[in-house]
Amino acid sequence: AVDPVKAAWVWGGSCRPIAEGAIYAREFTALEQSGRLCSIPYERSADTILAMDLGIGDHTSLVLGQWIGHERRVLHVYESSGVPLSHYVDHLKRLDYRIDRIVLPHDAEARELQTGRTRAEVMELAFPQAQVEIIPRTPDIETAINHVREHFGAVWIDRDAGILVEALKKYRRRKNEKTGLFEGPLHDTFSDMADAFRCWMHAETRRPTARTPRARQGFQSAW
Repeated sequence: AVDPVKAAWVWGGSCRPIAEGAIYAREFTALEQSGRLCSIPYERSADTILAMDLGIGDHTSLVLGQWIGHERRVLHVYESSGVPLSHYVDHLKRLDYRIDRIVLPHDAEARELQTGRTRAEVMELAFPQAQVEIIPRTPDIETAINHVREHFGAVWIDRDAGILVEALKKYRRRKNEKTGLFEGPLHDTFSDMADAFRCWMHAETRRPTARTPRARQGFQSAW
């Protein structure tokens, strides 16, 4: 069978848009071809979910979006490095989005020496109206990746989310130079944003009964 990802640049004359060994190559190609990379409206009546990949010494990445019906809509992404968590809080507060849920990786429970607070606690204080949820470490990264693949057909991405678009095209597997085979995911410039997207895609679908205040929750996930 003809691989549509390769066909576009081998026979179609286009520039190669996706890295060799890209993990979401087929899924992202289908997203582009179906017109799901476009301008995404913000629905004020729906909850907004923020997911973060909290880097130490490398990028910290944010993915903000809404789940509406079966659709998973990415509205905004951001990343930086070498700045404190307060930098990201300030960035989020400048946006015209109400943040209802914040999904953090397991290491958000680590306590910072400078503040004496965990990063989860910092986010709770900054956004008291939001439910803060911790995703436990996954024992199997491939299971988590496959979960994202299974639901990628419901993903819509705002055309201004260029950092995420580039990350999904370039998030790839390590290549074993001896065997020529692709192995586990490569940790590089693009993997932090891809990890934040994976975290966002694993947000729990069950809703708490109370909106304010919301206690921080842990939940089971394929993350």
